[in-house]
Amino acid sequence: MRITKCGRFRVEQSLLFVSLGYLLALGFGCSIVIGASSPLEVGFRQTILVLERGENALTNSSVAYRQALKGVLESVPPDAQEFVRGDITTFLNRAPAGGADFECGSEFMRYRARQELERLKDKLLNLNPAPPEPQFCYAVPFVIDLARQIKTLEIYGYDLDTQPLELFVLNNDHSFEDVSFALSRRTQYHLTVDLGRVKFSPGSQMLSVAWGHIIRYSVSLIQPATPLCLLQIEEIPAGKAIAFSPLLISGTGRIGSGGNLRASAVLNYESNKLDLTTCMMAIDREQDPTTLTGCGVEYVYSTEPERIIEGVFMGLESRTSQMHLNPGQNVIQGERHGPVSQWAFNVLGAQANVEPMLTVVLRKIRIVSTKLDNCLPAVAYLEARRKSAIAPGTLKRLDAESKRVQREILKLRPRFAPQPN
Repeated sequence: MRITKCGRFRVEQSLLFVSLGYLLALGFGCSIVIGASSPLEVGFRQTILVLERGENALTNSSVAYRQALKGVLESVPPDAQEFVRGDITTFLNRAPAGGADFECGSEFMRYRARQELERLKDKLLNLNPAPPEPQFCYAVPFVIDLARQIKTLEIYGYDLDTQPLELFVLNNDHSFEDVSFALSRRTQYHLTVDLGRVKFSPGSQMLSVAWGHIIRYSVSLIQPATPLCLLQIEEIPAGKAIAFSPLLISGTGRIGSGGNLRASAVLNYESNKLDLTTCMMAIDREQDPTTLTGCGVEYVYSTEPERIIEGVFMGLESRTSQMHLNPGQNVIQGERHGPVSQWAFNVLGAQANVEPMLTVVLRKIRIVSTKLDNCLPAVAYLEARRKSAIAPGTLKRLDAESKRVQREILKLRPRFAPQPN
């Protein structure tokens, strides 16, 4: 095995600033050429391909994550490194079983499963993968109406046992009170807060979980006069292009006749930032087959630092069917419901100085954002209302305010919300 060159993302629009609290991570991978002379090296290449196929399958919302990961386990070659099977098996054993008390939509565990396969690829390629960290997806109730008697707050996510978690009451004056004593971990995916042990004041605004001195998840509180936050629809113009140089796993880098490509892209939003995870795999059928593969995350947009993104008005996932390749530029149009309007893959031909490159062109993206200023996010209120978690008096007051909210916003739900009953 030998390292030949490093690949990277390129963005055609310059990044003018990075919003407060957001560190833009640029992924620099290394192209690896593996000769096919030994079974171990062949097994390594096959393992990477199996992980890539699994990750691509998980971008399909109709695919169950357990089924996809079991398919990966069945397809991993016998001589694959032991940690590949071991880590996937551990993930499946730790994931919520069918019928478990887990109030998150199916997209959440598909998202975490994709992250696990990407981590395994980085581990195989010695790219120093970050260890798994907690991530939150939903809470019951989704907001806390202080006009109701609520005994417990249930918070759901995954890997919630991998960091020491703290719980704070945040106040309107930016002060906070540590109430970690009221937080208990029921499983690696379920936390319970004993609200009978937490005292709220008229200035209490939200209940927040943190680790590493950073707030990671918050549940809003509704006081007698808490208003709905003002909403703002923002547009990212069509045409933003992101180019990705994949890793060379085997072969010369030139795709011969019969080559094909599969690619996927997923929009992710958190706090005030929006980014895109792109994955691809290209392979030919020559005697010394070229295999190009890789994933990466790239910045797309950030709203103002004091705002949060509450939703995106489009499907978050785009994927290609199998795309047959020819030397030169290969272009395919994206599906209408996803963020990618066009995929273009440049195949390395006679010009040795032209490296293989995948370029995705994004269509217009519309988001809705909220400025948190002693108010209740409208999407959070609407979700709590759907779940009958609002007292009648509060409902009457805030329903009057919600009439000013645009109709298309009223249909939005939190990203990882469970499917309606």
